[in-house]
Amino acid sequence: MPISSRLVSRRTTLAAVPLLLAAGCRWGPADESSTTPEPDAPKAIPDSEQVEAAVAAIAEVQDFVEAASAKHIGLSEPLAELTSLHTAHLALLDPDRAAGTTDVAVPGTSGAALAAVRRREATLQSTLSGLAADVSSGPLARTLAAVAAGVAQHRQLLPTVKVSAP
Repeated sequence: MPISSRLVSRRTTLAAVPLLLAAGCRWGPADESSTTPEPDAPKAIPDSEQVEAAVAAIAEVQDFVEAASAKHIGLSEPLAELTSLHTAHLALLDPDRAAGTTDVAVPGTSGAALAAVRRREATLQSTLSGLAADVSSGPLARTLAAVAAGVAQHRQLLPTVKVSAP
């Protein structure tokens, strides 16, 4: 007995309806007069606060890197690209920001200063990644994640041995 396509189609439809209903799918036009209230969205921190936090974190690390570079001449070359990276990130996130530095205490030896730079860069990367996860804007999240990735890449390029002054 040949199976007609009409019989197969009817069986498929009859088998699919209970599955669709069980999955919560609706059949037919959407009912616009739904009486179920929308759940309140969680209170999110405005993205502008996230950007301010990112700018403050980058600026703090940049000040430390610049101070370490100035105090330890042997670190000036290895830290030059890192300083440029932070400057570019600050210009991207806050183009109107006035450049300014603060007095920062830097360890007395170049090895200790380099280790401190590594720690601060790791903390900055973690902070930026966290901020990227917290923002509500997709483009801003991607930007902060890219900034965090840039920090990670430059952290890997830092020297691993103590750098001494010439």
